[in-house]
Amino acid sequence: MAAGYNNVDVNTTTKYGVSVRNTPGVFTETTAELVASFSLAAARRIVEADEFMRAGLYDGWLPHLFVGNLLKGQTVGVIGAGHIGSAYARMMIEGFKMNLIYYDLYQATRLEKFVTGYGEFLKSNYFPMRFTKLLNYKR
Repeated sequence: MAAGYNNVDVNTTTKYGVSVRNTPGVFTETTAELVASFSLAAARRIVEADEFMRAGLYDGWLPHLFVGNLLKGQTVGVIGAGHIGSAYARMMIEGFKMNLIYYDLYQATRLEKFVTGYGEFLKSNYFPMRFTKLLNYKR
């Protein structure tokens, strides 16, 4: 499933009379929520704990084994503050009380801290996330 037509051979669909449309914004919130859930799973070591339990390695009382890290007060870094990146940033700021830094080609005044380079970006955050279009030169 996709919201655009970058994975569709438009010439072939046109040849057969199939109309292809772009529906930007349709998956913005759902995509941001999915990435937020991945962030939570990483912070709380959910996949690692699941594998540990399924492997039968649990033996007795281990209360701090997979506690993970608290998101509140940590800094999330967003590369690409477009629709999805901004929605994700909003969820992390409002829902988990995280701080935000972001790097984008354009400074979005509605977001918190803008950084001017990748070096500063990578040094300044706990959860780096990338929300950019997949273009041939980025592969």
